[in-house]
Amino acid sequence: MRGFTARTTGQLPYDVVFLLNRFFDAVVPAVTRNNGTIDKYMGDGFLAVFETANAHSSAQDALRATMGIAQALASFNVQLNAEGQPPVAIGIGVHLGDVVLGEIGAAGHAPRTLIGDTVNTASRLEAITKEHSAQVFLSQPLLKAAGIDMPASAMIELQLRGVADVLLALRVENAETLDTQLSDFGAPQPGVTPPVFLSLADFLQRSTNNAPTFHAIC
Repeated sequence: MRGFTARTTGQLPYDVVFLLNRFFDAVVPAVTRNNGTIDKYMGDGFLAVFETANAHSSAQDALRATMGIAQALASFNVQLNAEGQPPVAIGIGVHLGDVVLGEIGAAGHAPRTLIGDTVNTASRLEAITKEHSAQVFLSQPLLKAAGIDMPASAMIELQLRGVADVLLALRVENAETLDTQLSDFGAPQPGVTPPVFLSLADFLQRSTNNAPTFHAIC
C-alpha cells in the first residue's frame, strides 16, 4: 500500500488496524482463489506464492491474481470514496523462480518462510513501481513461463538493487484489464494451435520447467 505512513499519521491505532484488515479482506481473495498462498504479511503489504505442478500454471495463476487484485482494489476504492476517504494505491512486483522454504529464526521461535533471489527480485520490482508510475511490474521470466511472447522493446531494462543482472520487465500502469493488455502477445510456439484470445485462461498456453512464482505487494 503506497503512502501508508502519511495516510495513517495521527490516526488511532484501532483505525489503522481497521483500514489494513479491510484492505486485506478486499484483495487477498484474488490470491487464494487463484491457488496462491500468503507466505507472510509485512505491515501494509504481503508476500504470496503461487506453486503448482509447473511454472506454466504457476505463472498463469499469478497473472490472474494480479488482475483480480487490481479489480478488487478498484471496488474497494469506490467504497472508500463513498465514505469520504482517499483512495488506496498499491505496487505489485511479480517474478518467477526457485526459493528456499525453511524455519528461519531462533530455536522455538522460527516460523516457516520463503527467502532467496526470487523473493528479493519480486520485492525490488514492487519497490520501483512508484518511481515508474506503475501499479505492476511483471518480469520477463514470468511472462515467458506464462506463454507470453513479449518483445524486449515493450519492456524496461531494470538494474535492481541487490540484483546482479539487468532484468527486463513489463510496466503495467493499471492491471484491471491485464488480460486485454497481454492478449496480443500470447503467440504460441511453432506447431501449437493458436488459442482464441478471450482471457488469461485462454491465451496462456505454454509450459516450462517446474518453478514456483512469487508475487510481492506493498
